[in-house]
Amino acid sequence: MVPKPLSSGAPASVPHPTPNDAPPRTCGNPWTHMHIKSDGLVYPCCFSGEVMGDLRKQSVEQIWNGEKYRDLRRSLTSGDYWGSCRRASCNWVEGENSTVYSCEWVALAVPEVVNGDAGGVIKARVRNSGKFRWEPQSVSGRNHVSISYRLFTKRKEIITEGLHIPIPRAVPPGGEIELELPISPIRYSGDLVLKVDMVHENVTWFGERGPNAYEGPLRVEHVEFAAWLGAGNNQEVRRALEAPVPPGGRIEFPVRITNVGTAPLGEEFGDVLACHWRDESHAVVDWEGPRMALPGRINPGDSLVLRYSLTVPAGLRTGRHWLEIDVLRGDRAWLSNLWHKPLIEWPVTVAATPGEAAAVGNRLKSGKIFVWEPVGICVPHTGNKGLWPVEKLEQPAY
Repeated sequence: MVPKPLSSGAPASVPHPTPNDAPPRTCGNPWTHMHIKSDGLVYPCCFSGEVMGDLRKQSVEQIWNGEKYRDLRRSLTSGDYWGSCRRASCNWVEGENSTVYSCEWVALAVPEVVNGDAGGVIKARVRNSGKFRWEPQSVSGRNHVSISYRLFTKRKEIITEGLHIPIPRAVPPGGEIELELPISPIRYSGDLVLKVDMVHENVTWFGERGPNAYEGPLRVEHVEFAAWLGAGNNQEVRRALEAPVPPGGRIEFPVRITNVGTAPLGEEFGDVLACHWRDESHAVVDWEGPRMALPGRINPGDSLVLRYSLTVPAGLRTGRHWLEIDVLRGDRAWLSNLWHKPLIEWPVTVAATPGEAAAVGNRLKSGKIFVWEPVGICVPHTGNKGLWPVEKLEQPAY
Protein backbone atom coordinates (compact mmCIF):
# COMPACT_ATOMS: atom_id res chain seq x y z
CA MET A 1 0.00 0.00 0.00
CA VAL A 2 1.42 3.40 -1.03
CA PRO A 3 -0.78 6.01 0.64
CA LYS A 4 -1.08 9.54 -0.70
CA PRO A 5 0.06 12.47 1.51
CA LEU A 6 -2.20 13.41 4.36
CA SER A 7 -4.81 16.04 3.64
CA SER A 8 -4.91 19.02 5.92
CA GLY A 9 -8.64 18.57 6.59
CA ALA A 10 -10.62 21.29 8.29
CA PRO A 11 -8.71 24.10 10.05
CA ALA A 12 -8.07 23.43 13.71
CA SER A 13 -9.82 26.69 14.60
CA VAL A 14 -13.20 25.49 13.31
CA PRO A 15 -15.43 24.57 16.29
CA HIS A 16 -16.61 20.97 16.45
CA PRO A 17 -19.51 19.51 18.44
CA THR A 18 -18.85 17.39 21.49
CA PRO A 19 -18.73 13.68 20.56
CA ASN A 20 -22.21 12.18 20.67
CA ASP A 21 -23.62 15.42 22.06
CA ALA A 22 -27.14 14.60 20.90
CA PRO A 23 -29.98 14.71 23.43
CA PRO A 24 -32.08 11.65 24.26
CA ARG A 25 -35.11 11.41 22.00
CA THR A 26 -37.72 9.27 23.71
CA CYS A 27 -36.01 7.76 26.76
CA GLY A 28 -38.52 6.43 29.30
CA ASN A 29 -36.17 4.40 31.51
CA PRO A 30 -36.39 6.68 34.59
CA TRP A 31 -40.14 6.00 34.71
CA THR A 32 -40.02 2.24 34.11
CA HIS A 33 -36.60 0.70 34.86
CA MET A 34 -33.73 0.36 37.27
CA HIS A 35 -30.32 -1.15 36.49
CA ILE A 36 -29.26 -3.07 39.59
CA LYS A 37 -25.78 -4.53 39.87
CA SER A 38 -24.92 -7.48 42.06
CA ASP A 39 -23.26 -5.21 44.63
CA GLY A 40 -26.56 -3.41 45.19
CA LEU A 41 -25.69 -0.19 43.35
CA VAL A 42 -28.52 1.22 41.24
CA TYR A 43 -28.10 2.96 37.88
CA PRO A 44 -30.76 4.53 35.64
CA CYS A 45 -29.90 2.17 32.76
CA CYS A 46 -27.16 -0.15 31.51
CA PHE A 47 -25.53 2.69 29.51
CA SER A 48 -25.11 5.21 32.33
CA GLY A 49 -22.42 5.34 34.99
CA GLU A 50 -24.45 7.58 37.31
CA VAL A 51 -25.07 5.85 40.65
CA MET A 52 -28.64 6.56 41.73
CA GLY A 53 -28.49 4.80 45.08
CA ASP A 54 -27.27 1.82 47.11
CA LEU A 55 -29.69 -0.95 48.11
CA ARG A 56 -27.40 -1.91 50.97
CA LYS A 57 -28.19 1.44 52.61
CA GLN A 58 -31.51 2.56 51.07
CA SER A 59 -34.84 1.03 50.21
CA VAL A 60 -36.04 0.75 46.64
CA GLU A 61 -38.71 3.38 47.34
CA GLN A 62 -36.14 5.82 48.73
CA ILE A 63 -34.02 5.50 45.59
CA TRP A 64 -36.91 5.42 43.11
CA ASN A 65 -38.47 8.57 44.54
CA GLY A 66 -35.21 10.14 45.66
CA GLU A 67 -33.78 13.45 44.52
CA LYS A 68 -31.47 11.95 41.87
CA TYR A 69 -34.28 10.08 40.10
CA ARG A 70 -36.51 13.16 40.35
CA ASP A 71 -33.79 15.36 38.88
CA LEU A 72 -33.20 12.90 36.02
CA ARG A 73 -36.91 12.82 35.17
CA ARG A 74 -37.08 16.63 35.27
CA SER A 75 -34.04 16.87 32.98
CA LEU A 76 -35.65 14.66 30.35
CA THR A 77 -38.97 16.50 30.41
CA SER A 78 -37.38 19.97 30.40
CA GLY A 79 -34.66 19.31 27.83
CA ASP A 80 -31.85 20.23 30.25
CA TYR A 81 -30.20 16.83 29.78
CA TRP A 82 -27.60 15.27 32.05
CA GLY A 83 -24.13 15.05 30.54
CA SER A 84 -24.11 11.29 31.01
CA CYS A 85 -27.26 11.05 28.87
CA ARG A 86 -25.64 13.06 26.09
CA ARG A 87 -22.50 10.95 26.09
CA ALA A 88 -23.93 7.48 26.70
CA SER A 89 -23.35 4.66 24.22
CA CYS A 90 -27.09 4.44 23.78
CA ASN A 91 -29.37 4.18 20.78
CA TRP A 92 -31.83 6.57 22.47
CA VAL A 93 -29.09 9.19 22.21
CA GLU A 94 -27.67 8.52 18.78
CA GLY A 95 -29.08 5.60 16.85
CA GLU A 96 -27.70 3.13 14.35
CA ASN A 97 -27.66 5.62 11.45
CA SER A 98 -25.52 8.16 13.29
CA THR A 99 -23.83 10.93 11.37
CA VAL A 100 -21.85 11.90 14.46
CA TYR A 101 -19.74 8.73 14.19
CA SER A 102 -18.57 8.19 10.63
CA CYS A 103 -15.31 7.14 8.97
CA GLU A 104 -14.11 6.12 5.52
CA TRP A 105 -11.30 3.65 4.88
CA VAL A 106 -9.22 5.45 2.24
CA ALA A 107 -6.68 2.60 2.12
CA LEU A 108 -6.54 -0.63 4.09
CA ALA A 109 -3.90 -3.35 3.89
CA VAL A 110 -5.25 -6.47 5.61
CA PRO A 111 -3.51 -9.87 5.36
CA GLU A 112 -5.59 -12.69 3.90
CA VAL A 113 -3.69 -15.36 5.88
CA VAL A 114 -1.84 -15.06 9.20
CA ASN A 115 0.31 -17.38 11.27
CA GLY A 116 -1.72 -17.77 14.45
CA ASP A 117 1.38 -18.19 16.61
CA ALA A 118 2.95 -15.00 15.24
CA GLY A 119 0.07 -12.63 14.46
CA GLY A 120 0.34 -9.92 11.83
CA VAL A 121 -0.26 -6.24 11.10
CA ILE A 122 -2.97 -4.07 9.54
CA LYS A 123 -2.09 -0.77 7.86
CA ALA A 124 -4.85 1.76 7.43
CA ARG A 125 -5.52 5.22 6.16
CA VAL A 126 -8.83 6.50 7.48
CA ARG A 127 -10.83 9.69 6.95
CA ASN A 128 -12.96 11.38 9.59
CA SER A 129 -16.26 11.76 7.71
CA GLY A 130 -18.28 12.47 10.85
CA LYS A 131 -19.26 15.58 12.77
CA PHE A 132 -16.80 15.70 15.62
CA ARG A 133 -13.08 16.10 16.08
CA TRP A 134 -11.24 12.88 16.95
CA GLU A 135 -9.03 13.57 19.94
CA PRO A 136 -5.86 11.70 20.98
CA GLN A 137 -5.35 10.23 24.43
CA SER A 138 -3.13 13.13 25.50
CA VAL A 139 -6.09 15.51 25.11
CA SER A 140 -9.24 13.59 26.04
CA GLY A 141 -7.92 10.98 28.52
CA ARG A 142 -10.43 8.12 28.78
CA ASN A 143 -12.58 9.22 25.82
CA HIS A 144 -9.98 9.33 23.06
CA VAL A 145 -10.36 7.68 19.65
CA SER A 146 -8.55 4.42 18.80
CA ILE A 147 -8.39 1.82 16.06
CA SER A 148 -9.01 -1.83 16.91
CA TYR A 149 -10.38 -5.09 15.53
CA ARG A 150 -12.57 -8.02 16.50
CA LEU A 151 -12.52 -11.61 15.27
CA PHE A 152 -15.66 -13.71 14.77
CA THR A 153 -16.52 -17.19 13.63
CA LYS A 154 -18.60 -17.53 10.47
CA ARG A 155 -21.61 -17.92 12.78
CA LYS A 156 -20.85 -14.39 14.11
CA GLU A 157 -19.68 -15.66 17.51
CA ILE A 158 -17.00 -13.33 18.83
CA ILE A 159 -13.61 -14.94 19.39
CA THR A 160 -11.47 -12.06 20.57
CA GLU A 161 -11.01 -8.31 20.62
CA GLY A 162 -7.66 -6.94 19.54
CA LEU A 163 -5.43 -4.20 20.90
CA HIS A 164 -6.79 -0.64 20.98
CA ILE A 165 -4.22 1.68 19.38
CA PRO A 166 -4.92 5.37 20.19
CA ILE A 167 -4.62 7.90 17.38
CA PRO A 168 -1.39 9.91 17.83
CA ARG A 169 -2.91 13.30 16.97
CA ALA A 170 -6.26 15.03 16.54
CA VAL A 171 -8.21 14.46 13.32
CA PRO A 172 -10.86 17.11 12.46
CA PRO A 173 -13.84 16.36 10.21
CA GLY A 174 -12.52 15.81 6.70
CA GLY A 175 -9.01 15.02 7.93
CA GLU A 176 -7.14 11.75 7.39
CA ILE A 177 -4.61 9.76 9.37
CA GLU A 178 -2.38 6.72 8.78
CA LEU A 179 -2.44 4.03 11.47
CA GLU A 180 -0.76 0.67 12.06
CA LEU A 181 -2.64 -1.97 14.03
CA PRO A 182 -0.84 -5.12 15.25
CA ILE A 183 -2.75 -8.41 15.13
CA SER A 184 -1.94 -10.31 18.32
CA PRO A 185 -1.26 -14.07 18.17
CA ILE A 186 -4.56 -15.87 17.54
CA ARG A 187 -5.35 -19.13 19.33
CA TYR A 188 -8.13 -20.13 16.95
CA SER A 189 -7.42 -21.64 13.53
CA GLY A 190 -9.51 -21.74 10.37
CA ASP A 191 -11.57 -19.29 8.31
CA LEU A 192 -12.67 -16.37 10.46
CA VAL A 193 -14.31 -12.96 10.00
CA LEU A 194 -12.24 -9.85 10.75
CA LYS A 195 -13.82 -6.49 11.61
CA VAL A 196 -11.57 -3.41 11.71
CA ASP A 197 -13.18 -0.38 13.32
CA MET A 198 -12.60 2.95 15.02
CA VAL A 199 -13.52 3.26 18.71
CA HIS A 200 -14.60 6.23 20.81
CA GLU A 201 -13.20 4.78 24.04
CA ASN A 202 -15.71 4.17 26.82
CA VAL A 203 -18.51 5.32 24.51
CA THR A 204 -18.97 3.24 21.35
CA TRP A 205 -17.51 1.40 18.36
CA PHE A 206 -18.12 3.41 15.20
CA GLY A 207 -19.50 0.28 13.53
CA GLU A 208 -22.33 0.22 16.07
CA ARG A 209 -23.47 3.63 14.79
CA GLY A 210 -23.58 2.83 11.08
CA PRO A 211 -21.70 1.02 8.27
CA ASN A 212 -18.26 2.18 9.41
CA ALA A 213 -16.39 -1.07 10.12
CA TYR A 214 -14.39 -2.99 7.52
CA GLU A 215 -15.44 -6.64 7.44
CA GLY A 216 -13.59 -9.36 5.55
CA PRO A 217 -12.25 -12.93 5.70
CA LEU A 218 -9.10 -13.92 7.56
CA ARG A 219 -7.57 -17.39 7.48
CA VAL A 220 -5.54 -18.40 10.54
CA GLU A 221 -2.95 -21.16 10.19
CA HIS A 222 -0.20 -22.72 12.34
CA VAL A 223 -1.82 -22.68 15.79
CA GLU A 224 0.09 -25.36 17.69
CA PHE A 225 -1.63 -25.09 21.08
CA ALA A 226 -5.26 -23.91 21.23
CA ALA A 227 -8.55 -24.85 22.86
CA TRP A 228 -12.01 -23.34 23.19
CA LEU A 229 -13.75 -24.03 26.49
CA GLY A 230 -17.47 -23.90 27.14
CA ALA A 231 -20.11 -25.26 29.46
CA GLY A 232 -20.90 -28.89 28.78
CA ASN A 233 -24.42 -28.25 30.08
CA ASN A 234 -25.45 -24.65 30.80
CA GLN A 235 -28.28 -25.59 33.18
CA GLU A 236 -26.05 -27.88 35.22
CA VAL A 237 -23.32 -25.25 35.42
CA ARG A 238 -25.87 -22.68 36.49
CA ARG A 239 -27.14 -24.95 39.27
CA ALA A 240 -23.60 -25.71 40.42
CA LEU A 241 -22.42 -22.10 40.57
CA GLU A 242 -25.41 -19.96 41.49
CA ALA A 243 -25.68 -21.24 45.09
CA PRO A 244 -23.22 -19.81 47.68
CA VAL A 245 -20.50 -22.25 48.75
CA PRO A 246 -18.26 -22.10 51.86
CA PRO A 247 -14.45 -22.34 51.78
CA GLY A 248 -13.57 -26.01 51.54
CA GLY A 249 -16.84 -26.78 49.76
CA ARG A 250 -16.94 -28.86 46.60
CA ILE A 251 -18.06 -27.73 43.13
CA GLU A 252 -18.45 -30.02 40.13
CA PHE A 253 -19.64 -29.18 36.63
CA PRO A 254 -19.11 -30.24 32.99
CA VAL A 255 -16.62 -28.44 30.73
CA ARG A 256 -16.53 -28.87 26.96
CA ILE A 257 -13.05 -28.65 25.39
CA THR A 258 -12.81 -28.12 21.63
CA ASN A 259 -9.47 -28.25 19.83
CA VAL A 260 -9.46 -25.12 17.64
CA GLY A 261 -5.76 -25.39 16.80
CA THR A 262 -3.84 -27.22 14.11
CA ALA A 263 -2.13 -29.82 16.35
CA PRO A 264 -3.51 -32.43 18.80
CA LEU A 265 -4.18 -31.86 22.50
CA GLY A 266 -4.07 -34.48 25.23
CA GLU A 267 -2.33 -36.12 28.15
CA GLU A 268 0.63 -37.24 26.01
CA PHE A 269 1.49 -33.55 25.46
CA GLY A 270 1.18 -32.70 29.16
CA ASP A 271 -2.15 -30.87 28.73
CA VAL A 272 -4.31 -30.46 31.83
CA LEU A 273 -7.41 -28.56 32.89
CA ALA A 274 -6.88 -26.23 35.88
CA CYS A 275 -8.38 -23.10 37.41
CA HIS A 276 -7.63 -19.69 38.96
CA TRP A 277 -9.52 -17.74 41.62
CA ARG A 278 -9.77 -13.93 41.59
CA ASP A 279 -11.56 -11.54 43.90
CA GLU A 280 -14.28 -9.14 42.72
CA SER A 281 -11.65 -6.64 41.52
CA HIS A 282 -10.06 -9.49 39.48
CA ALA A 283 -6.90 -9.60 41.61
CA VAL A 284 -5.49 -13.15 41.86
CA VAL A 285 -6.16 -14.83 45.22
CA ASP A 286 -5.33 -18.43 44.25
CA TRP A 287 -3.51 -19.02 40.96
CA GLU A 288 -3.67 -22.77 40.43
CA GLY A 289 -6.49 -25.10 41.41
CA PRO A 290 -6.61 -28.89 40.92
CA ARG A 291 -5.26 -30.29 37.66
CA MET A 292 -7.20 -32.74 35.51
CA ALA A 293 -5.39 -34.42 32.63
CA LEU A 294 -7.03 -34.28 29.19
CA PRO A 295 -7.50 -38.01 28.50
CA GLY A 296 -6.47 -39.57 25.21
CA ARG A 297 -5.91 -37.37 22.18
CA ILE A 298 -8.15 -34.50 21.03
CA ASN A 299 -7.49 -33.92 17.33
CA PRO A 300 -8.11 -30.54 15.61
CA GLY A 301 -11.84 -29.93 15.34
CA ASP A 302 -12.79 -32.57 17.92
CA SER A 303 -14.47 -31.93 21.31
CA LEU A 304 -14.48 -33.66 24.68
CA VAL A 305 -16.68 -33.10 27.76
CA LEU A 306 -15.03 -33.55 31.17
CA ARG A 307 -16.51 -33.29 34.64
CA TYR A 308 -14.27 -30.89 36.50
CA SER A 309 -14.33 -31.11 40.29
CA LEU A 310 -12.65 -28.67 42.67
CA THR A 311 -12.53 -27.57 46.29
CA VAL A 312 -13.04 -23.89 47.12
CA PRO A 313 -9.72 -22.71 48.66
CA ALA A 314 -9.87 -22.44 52.45
CA GLY A 315 -8.37 -18.95 52.47
CA LEU A 316 -11.02 -17.23 50.35
CA ARG A 317 -12.90 -14.42 52.07
CA THR A 318 -16.66 -14.20 52.17
CA GLY A 319 -18.05 -12.48 49.09
CA ARG A 320 -18.04 -12.61 45.33
CA HIS A 321 -15.16 -14.21 43.41
CA TRP A 322 -14.35 -15.15 39.82
CA LEU A 323 -13.55 -18.74 38.90
CA GLU A 324 -11.46 -19.05 35.72
CA ILE A 325 -10.99 -22.37 33.91
CA ASP A 326 -7.76 -22.68 31.95
CA VAL A 327 -5.58 -25.19 30.10
CA LEU A 328 -1.92 -25.76 31.06
CA ARG A 329 0.67 -27.49 28.87
CA GLY A 330 3.32 -29.06 31.04
CA ASP A 331 4.49 -26.58 33.66
CA ARG A 332 5.24 -23.72 31.31
CA ALA A 333 2.35 -22.61 29.08
CA TRP A 334 -0.99 -21.36 30.40
CA LEU A 335 -3.28 -20.99 27.43
CA SER A 336 -4.92 -17.86 28.89
CA ASN A 337 -1.51 -16.13 29.03
CA LEU A 338 -0.98 -16.88 25.35
CA TRP A 339 -4.56 -15.88 24.51
CA HIS A 340 -4.65 -12.75 26.72
CA LYS A 341 -7.92 -13.73 28.39
CA PRO A 342 -9.43 -16.41 30.66
CA LEU A 343 -10.90 -19.27 28.69
CA ILE A 344 -13.98 -19.47 30.95
CA GLU A 345 -14.90 -17.00 33.69
CA TRP A 346 -17.80 -17.57 36.09
CA PRO A 347 -18.94 -15.65 39.20
CA VAL A 348 -19.08 -17.61 42.46
CA THR A 349 -20.27 -16.38 45.87
CA VAL A 350 -18.26 -17.67 48.84
CA ALA A 351 -20.19 -17.87 52.14
CA ALA A 352 -18.54 -17.74 55.56
CA THR A 353 -19.82 -21.13 56.76
CA PRO A 354 -21.84 -24.07 55.43
CA GLY A 355 -24.74 -22.92 57.60
CA GLU A 356 -24.67 -19.43 56.10
CA ALA A 357 -24.53 -20.87 52.60
CA ALA A 358 -27.66 -22.91 53.28
CA ALA A 359 -29.47 -19.93 54.82
CA VAL A 360 -28.78 -17.30 52.16
CA GLY A 361 -31.45 -18.53 49.79
CA ASN A 362 -34.05 -18.54 52.56
CA ARG A 363 -33.45 -14.86 53.28
CA LEU A 364 -34.38 -13.83 49.73
CA LYS A 365 -37.90 -13.65 48.39
CA SER A 366 -36.72 -15.13 45.11
CA GLY A 367 -35.42 -18.21 46.95
CA LYS A 368 -31.89 -17.98 45.56
CA ILE A 369 -29.00 -15.59 45.36
CA PHE A 370 -28.44 -13.79 42.06
CA VAL A 371 -24.85 -14.20 40.86
CA TRP A 372 -25.11 -15.42 37.28
CA GLU A 373 -25.13 -12.02 35.56
CA PRO A 374 -21.70 -10.50 36.34
CA VAL A 375 -22.44 -6.94 35.22
CA GLY A 376 -25.93 -6.32 36.53
CA ILE A 377 -29.41 -6.59 35.13
CA CYS A 378 -31.68 -4.00 33.57
CA VAL A 379 -35.06 -4.63 35.13
CA PRO A 380 -38.56 -3.16 35.10
CA HIS A 381 -39.74 -1.81 38.43
CA THR A 382 -41.99 -4.86 38.87
CA GLY A 383 -39.01 -6.83 40.23
CA ASN A 384 -35.63 -8.21 39.16
CA LYS A 385 -36.16 -11.76 40.51
CA GLY A 386 -32.65 -11.76 41.92
CA LEU A 387 -30.49 -10.78 44.85
CA TRP A 388 -32.28 -7.48 45.41
CA PRO A 389 -36.06 -8.11 45.50
CA VAL A 390 -37.96 -5.18 44.04
CA GLU A 391 -41.68 -4.91 44.71
CA LYS A 392 -44.04 -3.20 42.28
CA LEU A 393 -43.78 0.55 42.77
CA GLU A 394 -46.37 3.26 42.47
CA GLN A 395 -46.17 6.06 39.89
CA PRO A 396 -42.71 7.60 40.36
CA ALA A 397 -42.30 10.99 41.95
CA TYR A 398 -41.12 14.08 40.06
